[in-house]
Amino acid sequence: MGWLQQLEIIKDTVQTGIDQTVESVERIHQRIGDAALDVLVRAGAPEARISALRERQQQILTIVYGTIREVNQSLGALATDLIDTVETGKVAAESTREVSERNDASGQG
Repeated sequence: MGWLQQLEIIKDTVQTGIDQTVESVERIHQRIGDAALDVLVRAGAPEARISALRERQQQILTIVYGTIREVNQSLGALATDLIDTVETGKVAAESTREVSERNDASGQG
């Protein structure tokens, strides 16, 4: 396995780890928010207000963690593109070298 393939595997592993971490942190964030809102419920806050706050909390979490996921995916795609570009350049350089060596060997170079 070449170093570029190893780099792609490392990139995938890191990207997956980030996704899993984001999911865990989002769940924790949701639970903390729910706990705070539950305190308000027990304190007698109006249910309509609590419901609106829960909805707003969910909207914010969706935006924040959705954005983090999108950035992670975009950076992963960028890294893959860079690896592919390096790999393509490597193949092109090897091909050019082989043609040059054949030309030199046949006296055409």
